[in-house]
Amino acid sequence: MNLHDIRDQLRTTGNPIVTGTQLAMVAGVELRTAHVYLQRMVGRGMVHHVERGKFALCEDVFPVATGVSFPSYISFMTALQLHHRVEQVIGRVFVATSVRRRDLTYLGSPIHFVTLHPDHIFGYRKVRQGGFDVFLADVEKAILDLLAFPRYGRIANVPEILRKAVDRDLLLQYADRQPREAVRRRLGYLLERAGMAADLHPRSRTPYLLNPSLPGRGRFDAKWRLYINEVVA
Repeated sequence: MNLHDIRDQLRTTGNPIVTGTQLAMVAGVELRTAHVYLQRMVGRGMVHHVERGKFALCEDVFPVATGVSFPSYISFMTALQLHHRVEQVIGRVFVATSVRRRDLTYLGSPIHFVTLHPDHIFGYRKVRQGGFDVFLADVEKAILDLLAFPRYGRIANVPEILRKAVDRDLLLQYADRQPREAVRRRLGYLLERAGMAADLHPRSRTPYLLNPSLPGRGRFDAKWRLYINEVVA
């Protein structure tokens, strides 16, 4: 097997990431030889170094972003961009994962990892892009992740997104699985702003901010017990 044959064989799995151990198994060589092969492949531009011990078989940042950490999925504004729910181009790739890890940059594209509780890793699916697997949040889960971590997007975009093709029942099912009071309040308020009814009500007297990543409190919404500190449509 030459290096091109090895690379082509590795690509058939759909996994964008390869390690020395994986290459050794495919090529039938010792681990030391596999590392030599990988360095030669890097030198020829056949694979790209991602981080220690991990190499990418493609140049597309999206498969790589979810291939380096398991379990993980693209979420927040990046997922909404890939679902064509927002028009602006997002500069960073936001990835939700249950594994705490450092951010990285791949071929000039920054990847930011957001650590979620393992119980909140759901609502995503595997899609193929350029022959490789990408794990991508459903629109509904990306919205909830954004409401849980507003600093990774713009809450002001949410009512418009809700008015488009969103599965309201699925959104509420996901909300029941991620039962943070602040998230439920923000969702209820934004659904109301979008003209969509939902059986959501405050379950405590504690006030919250609509967007805790922004300064100031803004006006107080007594129904949702939220300080509206970001202008929404």
